[in-house]
Amino acid sequence: MDTDHFGKVFMDLNKAKGVIYGLAIGDALGRPTEFLSSDLIKSKYGDKGIQELPEPALFTDDTQMSVAIAEALIKSGEKDIEEIMAAVKEEFIKWLHSPENNRAPGRTCLSGVENMEKGTHWSESGIAGSKGCGSAMRAAPIGYLYQHDPERLKEV
Repeated sequence: MDTDHFGKVFMDLNKAKGVIYGLAIGDALGRPTEFLSSDLIKSKYGDKGIQELPEPALFTDDTQMSVAIAEALIKSGEKDIEEIMAAVKEEFIKWLHSPENNRAPGRTCLSGVENMEKGTHWSESGIAGSKGCGSAMRAAPIGYLYQHDPERLKEV
């Protein structure tokens, strides 16, 4: 992907913001039901589940970390994967120590970021055998940025 394309993708701020807002709204809708069984959700919210944003509409660590990914991509631009991941590491460590990091992040997530902070290479910092889905939940900014470049999308 050339630099012009990179700039055009982020220049369409309405679409880029829509990705983040969509994540945050979906996350806020799901937050009250996180860790609840289907039966409990249905008994509390009915067969259709939550239909309105709760008050307050708080999102979780997943949205916070998606924003960190987006910030890292903006900062690193069209650099190589090591420089992109250095920016991701920086943003994740900043999030780890933020007072806003109070939304029930999982142990795998916290351990992975702590490992990077201790100097473990990003490719080795995760927890083998984890059953978490955090990476998938935070990938939207990457998909948005590289939507027209499948090879770069796969690499990043």
